[in-house]
Formats: sequence, structure tokens, C-alpha cells
Amino acid sequence: MDELRMVGKWWLSETPEVRVGGVLEIDTNGRSRLELTDSLAADMGAKVVHGAADGRHVTLLECLPANGGKITVGEQYTVVEVFRSRVVLVGVHLGSEDEQAFDGLEVELANLTAWTQRTGIDRRSFYKADEDGSDKLKFRRITVDPSELDSVSAQLKESEETVTLGWTGLLHG
Repeated sequence: MDELRMVGKWWLSETPEVRVGGVLEIDTNGRSRLELTDSLAADMGAKVVHGAADGRHVTLLECLPANGGKITVGEQYTVVEVFRSRVVLVGVHLGSEDEQAFDGLEVELANLTAWTQRTGIDRRSFYKADEDGSDKLKFRRITVDPSELDSVSAQLKESEETVTLGWTGLLHG
């Protein structure tokens, strides 16, 4: 996946009338960097920043000042602010950092093929010797015993969240 770059206008959720141009970059590790062409939060950071970039709504949560901002005083006074955001949501504007944004979470974990192909069901077939004295076996029954598979956990990068993949099996008769 290449780096994502979104050019647009950015504003604080509490002052939508003050909009600043800027570029949001998200690298392949999920780290974000918002470079603004003017002062938005006066190097204080912001809990919620809204954006309209590349035709989409964007919400940035927990924006902190980052290295790279500068002020130039000379013939023209110019400001460039740079922020790093802990959370980037594309496609939605949240009113606050506490607003619920998702109904669920989908996580893709790689290299779990052997684990996911296990059914958690121990199936045994029972046979009995044929009564005619031959070496043939005759099928008698199958027993099915549910078992529990070990769960798999992973720490999400740059987050305090841990995702645990567990298995639950249901038997229907």
C-alpha cells in the first residue's frame, strides 16, 4: 500500500468558519501528519479537527503539534503548522472525540490458515467386525465431541488495543 495523501481544507470542530488549507499524509504504518498552510490551533493541538479533502469528510482525533511547523517573519508573515493525529477517520465528521463512530470492528490477521480451518469438533467413527468372520468392518456410529480452540491475540500497532480471536462452536441436531 502506498502512502495516502489528501489535500483539502481543515478546521476545528468548534470553529467551522475558520478554515485552513493543508495536506494530510498517512504512511504505510498508519502514522499521520497534517501540514497546514496557516495557524489553526496556535501550536496547542486539538482534540477534534475536521477536514474536507479529496471530496471526503475527515475527522482527526487527538492532534498534537509535531516537528516541522515554522513561522517566517520578513516581508510577509507566514505560518506552517504540523500536527500528528492519533486517530484518522475518513468518510465521517464526528462532533466530539467521545461520539461513537463504529458499530463494529473488522480485523484481518494473516497466517492463521491452519487455525481457522480447525472446526473445534472431534469426530470419531466407530466400526465393528462383520459377523461373517471376514476382515470387513461394518460402520456402527459417529461420535462428535466439541472442543475449545486456543484463542489468538495481537497487539495493534501504535495503540493500546489488543484484539483476541476466539472460536465458538455450536452444534445443531
